[in-house]
Amino acid sequence: MHNLPKTLRTARRKVYGRAPWNPEGQAYDEAYCAFAVINKSGYEYQCFRKNGHGVAKLYCQQHAKIVKMKLKRK
Repeated sequence: MHNLPKTLRTARRKVYGRAPWNPEGQAYDEAYCAFAVINKSGYEYQCFRKNGHGVAKLYCQQHAKIVKMKLKRK
């Protein structure tokens, strides 16, 4: 399981999509959901939906539900 940002500070340190062809990855964009989505090829990228829900308002409505369930399990 990848790290789920719980504060804006931790989200700002998040980097998505590090790979051999993209060693620096992509920095967190505050306008979008902080959830890391993994496509069929195994490449990780930031969700492109608008944030405003869930923990610290970092997630879209769909991923806020997933994050809430995962945090309850801990």
